Parts: sequence; structure tokens; C-alpha cells
Amino acid sequence: SRKSTMTLVEDVVLKIFEVSPDHNSSIETTLGLLQKHGLKSKKPKVVLLSAKLVLSSVQEYGVPVFPITLLSSSCEILLANANKEVREAGLGIMAEIFRALGSKTCLQSIVDKMKPAQQSQLNSRLASKSTPTEPKRRLRCQRSQPSEDVRTTMKRKEEEAKAQSFASRPAVNLIQTLP
Repeated sequence: SRKSTMTLVEDVVLKIFEVSPDHNSSIETTLGLLQKHGLKSKKPKVVLLSAKLVLSSVQEYGVPVFPITLLSSSCEILLANANKEVREAGLGIMAEIFRALGSKTCLQSIVDKMKPAQQSQLNSRLASKSTPTEPKRRLRCQRSQPSEDVRTTMKRKEEEAKAQSFASRPAVNLIQTLP
């Protein structure tokens, strides 16, 4: 694992996120692949690089760009890892999620599974910086749009996901179901 190779890999992953269209599955696919083949790898260097990629992606683009379910499952994997640097990356991602959401309540189940030392580290990170990190980059599809508040973006995405799940429910034949 040469330093230049790792830098190139990070640049490629960040570019994939940057060029993905809005509401496209490429972000989910890329994060899923990082989780499946990177975070769950048997090779410690691969796990560490994947953890750093997820953390840097969240710091570069902000939490609202990524699906919270994938980020939270990635955090669970990272926090259970034996490598200290990998666990630190998991704590960094969790801190960014909590800063963006404004509270820990939505992912309380993950916090409850953490060790007391990890919980205190997370609390100290949140105490030292309570506001979300300002994204350094924006997706190309968002460049023409004015920047939104993080919580507004998260709420909008949640409402869109609810509307999509409502629209994709199976049709019911009322004539047959009514007596």
C-alpha cells in the first residue's frame, strides 16, 4: 500500500461521489461496495483505507449526501474493529452524523452498544465541536442550487424516502376487499 496509491484511490472515490446525479444509487452502491469489500475485508490495510475513505467522504461532502442507514451500519462495523485507527474513524463518522442530526436519539441503539470509553470519546468530540462540519465539496448536481441547512436537507430526504415508499406500496383492489 503505497501512499500515492491510497491518495489516488481516495481521489477516485471522491470523484465518483462528486459526479453522481442527485437521487442516484451510485453513492449507495459505492458505499455498499466499500462496506462489503473494504470494511469487512480480512486485510487490515484494506479495512483502514476503507474506513478513512468513508470518513473523508463524509467530511468532504457532508452527512446529508449519504444514506444514514449505510453510514450507521458502517459505523457499527468500524466501532467493533480491533484496530484503534479504524475505531477512531468510526467515532469520527458517528460524531459527524450526530452533529448533522442535532441529537443522538435516532441512533441510540448504536450508542448503547458502544463501550463506555468509546461513549466518552464520542461525547468529548461532540462537546468540542457541536456544529456540523461545513462541506468542502458539493456534488455537481448541487452546484447550481443554493446551499441548504443540513437539518433541512436531512428532513427533505427523509420525506422523499417516505413518499417513495408510500408510492411503491402494492395496489389494493377495493371491490374485492369490501364486503
